[in-house]
Amino acid sequence: MTNVFEGPLIQAFRRLEKLLRQMCQAAKAIGNIDLENKFANSIVKIKCDAIFAASLLGSFMATLTTLFAKSLVNLLSVSLFDHDNQFTNALSWAILLVTVFTAASQVYWINQGLLRYDALLQVPVFYVIWTVFDIIGGGIYFNEFREFTTVKYVLFVLGVAVVFSGVGLLANRLKNH
Repeated sequence: MTNVFEGPLIQAFRRLEKLLRQMCQAAKAIGNIDLENKFANSIVKIKCDAIFAASLLGSFMATLTTLFAKSLVNLLSVSLFDHDNQFTNALSWAILLVTVFTAASQVYWINQGLLRYDALLQVPVFYVIWTVFDIIGGGIYFNEFREFTTVKYVLFVLGVAVVFSGVGLLANRLKNH
């Protein structure tokens, strides 16, 4: 265990893992090898979920940061270059505040994951999820998919699959822990 504060999500994963260990020991005590193996496999899966939770939250915050930062840059461009101040209404200031908040949250969640788990797992998972969320979020919000052809969609999905495969290979390190 670590002395770093753990949020309710990570605490729930740890409690569930502890319960599964007890169930695994009980299955072993009664001689049910099949049930023992099922509980042991569940423990491995729970560990993976706990490990990737911080990366997932960090990448979600990073995606929001990217979307709001892109909106903020548009507001600043119009304000500075077109001499039309966009910061006269509350929505513009809200975009600025959300950008700052999500940027700080992104760093917080990345650091929480790095405090507890291997950087060779956290960082690739963070960047892959962030990239996919950014592409999909930007594609929808800014209508960036409008000129995609079928070939571009197929190549996009293929590229994402290759990246996820690489992260999957790195995730095999979990089996050694």
